[in-house]
Amino acid sequence: MLQPAHSGAGGRYLAAKARWAASAPAGLLDDHVVLTGPWQRHRGRPPERTGGRAPERALDALRPDVVLLHDPVFRVGLVEAAHAAGAWVVAVHHAPAPPLLKAMRRRCYRDVDAVMAAADVRAECGRAVDLPLRVGVHEGFHPRLGVPRGDETLYVGALRREKAVLTLLRAAARADEPWPLRIVGSGPLLPLIASRARRLGLGDRLRLQPFVDDPATLARSYARARCLVLPGEQEAYGLVALEAACCGARVVTCATAPVARAIGDRVADSFLPGDVDGLVGAIAAARAAPRPRRGAQELAARHRWAGVFTAELEGLRSLVR
Repeated sequence: MLQPAHSGAGGRYLAAKARWAASAPAGLLDDHVVLTGPWQRHRGRPPERTGGRAPERALDALRPDVVLLHDPVFRVGLVEAAHAAGAWVVAVHHAPAPPLLKAMRRRCYRDVDAVMAAADVRAECGRAVDLPLRVGVHEGFHPRLGVPRGDETLYVGALRREKAVLTLLRAAARADEPWPLRIVGSGPLLPLIASRARRLGLGDRLRLQPFVDDPATLARSYARARCLVLPGEQEAYGLVALEAACCGARVVTCATAPVARAIGDRVADSFLPGDVDGLVGAIAAARAAPRPRRGAQELAARHRWAGVFTAELEGLRSLVR
């Protein structure tokens, strides 16, 4: 729900979890994905139309131990159905809710048993975090010592207003050094980005590249960049920055992005929300700093998906014991 078709890092997170669950040793876990909607599809059977209560019917049939609700908002009846099936219900907070949904999210979170999130969500959800939302990286994201470091400042991600790509363009225009900027991604803001860049006089400094989801291609782009910038103030986590840091890139993030704490100041430079001059200074510092080779190796080893999901499973087990 609300996940764009080219979801970038979010899509890689979901794909990694599916692969890990499918390859887990027999008996470790039995993992199912239940989608909201009027249809159910079970292995070996044709799709079945069940009306608007398909998820509730699926939960009644599965009788799970734990239900992780990933949608930003969900029906109260879904929580009731999970409880009736004997399950613990965990709301997984991926990103701030759009303004129109914030009151609804508070009502949804009121009846769940636990909240999983990467940051403090009490102000938004009215609940403290019970379990950390752990984040990892594909095994292809590791230090690329043989890749020469280039001169481009790089952005990778969705082209939407909340990602603050237009703020990055303003920072590029204010910078003393006319560094080249490459923006990789897709989204509704693409035409405005092109026109705003022309108005700011960026000219040939800006290079636009379509969405890329291949880890090997992304890893080479991260390693070649002078630095990667994640300028959004409302990042749910900022997985792109973690991927880039694991490849040995210097990283710039807003101080409010949860990933800033995970990466640390040995690898990343940060700026305060709304401070365009601070963003300019953070990019200049990152471009001037050497590659964080040891920090990149430590990050890559600590954030492998298998270890991340194993720790998550143990956290869920401790919750329901």
